[in-house]
Amino acid sequence: MGRSITMKRAITIALFLSIAQLLWGQSPMAVNYQGVALNDDGIAISQMTINLQISILEGSSTGSPVYIERHQVNTDAIGHYMLAIGRGDVQQGAFADIVWGQSGYWTKIDIDRENNNDFKQLALIEFLSVPYANYARTATSGIAGPRGPNGPDGPKGPTGPTSVPGPACPPGAAGLQGDPGRPGAKGMQGPNGLNGFPIIIAQPELPTDPVEGTFYMDDGTNRADGAVGLRYFDGSAWIDL
Repeated sequence: MGRSITMKRAITIALFLSIAQLLWGQSPMAVNYQGVALNDDGIAISQMTINLQISILEGSSTGSPVYIERHQVNTDAIGHYMLAIGRGDVQQGAFADIVWGQSGYWTKIDIDRENNNDFKQLALIEFLSVPYANYARTATSGIAGPRGPNGPDGPKGPTGPTSVPGPACPPGAAGLQGDPGRPGAKGMQGPNGLNGFPIIIAQPELPTDPVEGTFYMDDGTNRADGAVGLRYFDGSAWIDL
């Protein structure tokens, strides 16, 4: 797979802080830092763009970070790279606000080996004499002046290669069915409907004691046409309807 982004977890060796120095005056404070990046097989990560995160820890190697910044740097043919701590893309705190003479400080170096903001620890280094010596050389008992304006942003480094998307995860199992809810209260009874028409059954016999206005359904026995139909009593005779 060569020196692609899918390399084994990278490590950093030859961490040179011996040449580090604080830059004072009109420029922002910074500490020079350089290292050589190797993979787990001891092969230099050469001619590549790597993302590094620098954290300044206060008090001990497990202390809380007072300053965090990120750098995108290029390695040369032997995996060598250089950067200036204090001049990266600030994630937390301000480098100029660190009080070097107050307590011990450690530098934690992390790398984003897949260019996906997943940083892994590479090194943990204790600051020794250089920052403190500069602090002692320049410190006075007077009140510190206001912080000057930030310098212009440096040019953006090249974008690293895009990693290959991973396989899609299978869908999860269906959840359990919930308990059925309680039945609702019985609703109010609606109003009664209209009465329907009475069912009339055809019959062969004439109604007994008919009065004027009596109707009945004849089965054809008493009708002149011999068909089923209504008959009406007008008070003196039956009339086929």
